[in-house]
Amino acid sequence: MDLKMRIEKRPLAKGQLWRMANKHLEIVELGKRLTHYRLLTRVDQRGAPLRLGGAAEVEAYLEAHQAKLVTEEDVSQKAAALVPAPPSPRASKRPAKSPKAKKS
Repeated sequence: MDLKMRIEKRPLAKGQLWRMANKHLEIVELGKRLTHYRLLTRVDQRGAPLRLGGAAEVEAYLEAHQAKLVTEEDVSQKAAALVPAPPSPRASKRPAKSPKAKKS
């Protein structure tokens, strides 16, 4: 009896982020046959070009590169670590200026 480990095959959905060895693939739009996606080198990358491919081709690409689906919690934690914390309320308050005395 030949036992093989099967990777759970999840259907593609809009907004998914897949992690591969050295890049990420983000599903932007999903149609009946075509998929709009971005290949990212970093999770927080902006301005990556949009690519268009067949849904079956994208699934085959993900399977060939042993991609794993990244959960939204992982992405939000990484994004939160990259965003600097807002300044404290005390730091933003400036001391009130005293009115200048008029010279006569």
